[in-house]
Parts: sequence; structure tokens; C-alpha cells
Amino acid sequence: KNTAPGLTNGSLSADVKVGQGSNGAGIVFRGKQNPNGTLSGFVLQLDPGLPTNGRPSVVIRQWTNGSENSTPLMRVEVPAGVDVRTANNLRVDVNGNTYTAYLNNQQVGTGTLPPGYDGTQYGARTWSNVPDSPNTIGNLQLTPIG
Repeated sequence: KNTAPGLTNGSLSADVKVGQGSNGAGIVFRGKQNPNGTLSGFVLQLDPGLPTNGRPSVVIRQWTNGSENSTPLMRVEVPAGVDVRTANNLRVDVNGNTYTAYLNNQQVGTGTLPPGYDGTQYGARTWSNVPDSPNTIGNLQLTPIG
């Protein structure tokens, strides 16, 4: 994780490739490490483990005190022609409590974040139970807006 003190509005992007046996990878935004070390914040992720209409999904998950909320804030089908097993650019723009999510510079969702999540930490989230099928996340960029 990285921190940008006082920065809660910005554009965060990264190139994300989901490993062949993995269920997902993405980027953390508006994160805060709680005193007990757990995460509160949001993750924009490519998620083949939670398909929509039989296709991988792009989701925004809310985390509270280290627990991933069961219902995503946003869940959309990955557009036709996009292969999550190759590098794709994920980006989220956040200004106030409004977010806009992009996949390969194509807007895939917009909405409102719940209040009270104003952490300044950001970074990568990756998980895989398949050791020889790693996820890759690179070119992590944060740009202030607003």
C-alpha cells in the first residue's frame, strides 16, 4: 500500500492481469488501515469468480474492518472481447462520494460511495490459490482531482 496524506479525491489506475486459475485482482482506493491492522475502503476488481451472465465481472467491493461486504456496490459484465487473463487497465475516478469506473478507458459504471470512507491509502489487491498462476498488477498511478 502507499499513502497520499489528505488525498481522498483522485484518479487511480493500474494494469491488471488475472492469472489462469485465479478468481480476481484489482486496486484498493479510499483505504484505511484500522488500528487492528484490518482494511476499510473499496476495491475495484476484475472478478471471474463472480460471473455476470456467464462472463467475468468488474466489481467494486466495500471492505469494513477487514471484511468484504457480500453485495458489491457495483457489478457489471466484462464487455465482449475483453479477456481478463491478459493485461487490462482498471481506473476509478473519485470526487466526493461519486465514483466512475473504467475498463480499458471505457466507462463501465458510476455511482455513489457510502459516506464515512475517506481513507487515503491505495494499492493492489490480489488473491489466488493457484501458486503457478499469479496475478499481475503494474503501472499503478494516482492523480489528484478536484
